[in-house]
Amino acid sequence: MARLIAILFFTIFMTNISIASDAIDKSIVQPPQVLVSNLSERLIEQLTQLKDSEQRKEQIELIISSTLLPHIDSQYAAYSVLGKHLKKSSKIQRSRFHLAFREHLVTTYANALAQFSDQNLIVQPHKKLSPTKRMVTVKAKLVATDAPAVDIYFKLRKNQKTGQWKVYDFVAEGISLLQSKKKEFAGLLNASGIDETISFIEKQ
Repeated sequence: MARLIAILFFTIFMTNISIASDAIDKSIVQPPQVLVSNLSERLIEQLTQLKDSEQRKEQIELIISSTLLPHIDSQYAAYSVLGKHLKKSSKIQRSRFHLAFREHLVTTYANALAQFSDQNLIVQPHKKLSPTKRMVTVKAKLVATDAPAVDIYFKLRKNQKTGQWKVYDFVAEGISLLQSKKKEFAGLLNASGIDETISFIEKQ
């Protein structure tokens, strides 16, 4: 699990991006491939300005919250983790779980970011999308000089109201981060319920 998180978030935050396509669309509603590459570039620019200090982790968490999370479909991911418990949960419980899970993701990302240096991420071109397409996978390849290349898959979902795409899952070496989170919390949800799970996540 630690290796999966390391690969996934290293590719988002700490890589040099090489786009295997023509010009990038700068429109507000960005195609999935463009969103992945542009978001990475913005994060890299902010992170490279950070200096080593006691506040570095807090600074990274702030960057994640302000720059990355608006493009992560954390609600969809949180509800997916709830699974069968979603239908029997109250509106307040769903909201509390989403907020707790969102902060859990920030901490997860920040912990992973502290460990890595530059590599190269090649985002693969994507076929023209149908206007009715709601989910898509963007493929990229993580290339390093001292290790075999790793295929990375960014899974995105389109908001029906805004038309904007957001990332809801990452897959590396055949392992889904979202599926891993489902397994991580399934036992606690089944044994203790939503409220206890929320308390557990909030204390992490």
